Amino acid sequence: MAAGQMQNKAENNTANIVAEPSLVNKNLEIDAINPLKSGLIPLGFNRFDLYKMPIDSSFKKDLTEFNEAVESGSKLRYFLEPVVGFNSSYRTVNAESQIDNSTFNLDYKPTQEVQLGLNLGAKYDNFFGALGLHFNHIQSTIDVSETELATQTAQSIAERTIVDQIDSVLIKTPVIKVPSGSDFVFQKGAPQYNIDTTLIKVYDTTTTTSNVEKATNSELSYRLQYVCLPMQIGYEFPIKSFFIGAGLGFDLGLLINSKGKLFDPELNQIVTVTSSDLVNKTTLAYNLQFAFGYHIKPNLSIAIRPNLRQQVISPFKNTNLPNTRLGGFVGLRYDF
Repeated sequence: MAAGQMQNKAENNTANIVAEPSLVNKNLEIDAINPLKSGLIPLGFNRFDLYKMPIDSSFKKDLTEFNEAVESGSKLRYFLEPVVGFNSSYRTVNAESQIDNSTFNLDYKPTQEVQLGLNLGAKYDNFFGALGLHFNHIQSTIDVSETELATQTAQSIAERTIVDQIDSVLIKTPVIKVPSGSDFVFQKGAPQYNIDTTLIKVYDTTTTTSNVEKATNSELSYRLQYVCLPMQIGYEFPIKSFFIGAGLGFDLGLLINSKGKLFDPELNQIVTVTSSDLVNKTTLAYNLQFAFGYHIKPNLSIAIRPNLRQQVISPFKNTNLPNTRLGGFVGLRYDF
């Protein structure tokens, strides 16, 4: 009896297909999509009609891949990220300063920065924004070569003896009387004198002058410490357990400590950092940052972030120093 019912149902389906050709595709869609409600496939069925069935390609953003409703607020996540970073200026600077007879050659070595801090941020879909608190340590050295054109004086002394004074005293004058016993007196021979001569020593001094270059070298080192407040926005693209990204940001620095010595080009002399006004108490820099990361766990990831840093307000008031830094950060991010 059941076989008879199934046969009748099949005949009815066949009759419907023949009697109402406009409903053929509709019945086939229902039978193919919901096989629990379908009966026997009629003998006149063409299997190629399956290719004509419409496909629902609409994407429902409020449903998961399992057709479950997305929980409210699940796209917004927060994260904490401790980071450590290093930056360095990619070139050195040579400068020359001159005053009076002294010439100073200054060789500024690359400036190196070490940063340690914590970022707090939020992520919505693949976009993120973060604020941080970083400790920035800056250090470098300056080689100072001073060439001084000095005047050298040389003297030579020669000694000689000269007659300063001659004193003479008449001792006697020889005379004769002619004739003898008469009053006529005639000089006989040369008078005799007692001579006293005074001799002195004379020193002749000869002075010669010449220009001599005197060179001295010294190495200056300094350390600056800033508290930085960075802010950054960016985008990250996931690739399975990995992700790549890029971001833009800036940071504001406040000077908290300084040590060492610098060269003041206006005074042409070495000065201490604390006694000079060569260092800016606030700094401002822009950052272009990339990210290459890996998800250790669904809520824990590690990333290497190369960055290019451009100082708008540099630590030094000397605008001739390089203000571009290259470096990067390593961060461990925890999502919650």
